[in-house]
Amino acid sequence: MSARYDADWINTLLDENRLDGVDPKEILADLGIRSGQTVVDYGCGPGYFTLAAAQMVGPTGRVFGIDIESSMVSFAAKKVSDAGFTNVEVGLSDGISAPVPDSTAHYVVCALVMHYRETQEDRISIIRDVARILRPNGAVMFIQWKAEHQSTTGISYNSLFDIASQVGLVCDGPYYASDRQYKAIAKKQ
Repeated sequence: MSARYDADWINTLLDENRLDGVDPKEILADLGIRSGQTVVDYGCGPGYFTLAAAQMVGPTGRVFGIDIESSMVSFAAKKVSDAGFTNVEVGLSDGISAPVPDSTAHYVVCALVMHYRETQEDRISIIRDVARILRPNGAVMFIQWKAEHQSTTGISYNSLFDIASQVGLVCDGPYYASDRQYKAIAKKQ
């Protein structure tokens, strides 16, 4: 496990103040998640949204937590197991195509992922894969850092909107998830 992904750092990602104290279920409720639906946490990290989504969809729903970092997948899988959820699959992505079948998800959450991808091609690839996973009329919620809190590789709402439009998604927003982050909801037609 690299220094960045040590247990202490991972635990900070589960801190309720990670999104300035906004409860993950409150953020997910904006999507309209209900019992029996399928949700993909794309870039799940240690399972911050995965666990909340599992509670919201209930035992008849399904949640996929996907990440490219094996230590995150292991950590999230342990959290899921410790919580006793049987409706969640946590898996490792190759960074190109998530291990989720086409047209599976009612909703996808892609929180604080896009700024890790520095090239336009990589960002297009992620959003194209998200669109592949979504069912018709499904929606994805992107959460990203606001411009004043972005690293040099951050992605603005306008750039996110442009890429989503290129792959056939229709964006709405930006809205403000917290003092430091914006969210955008994109729908598949």
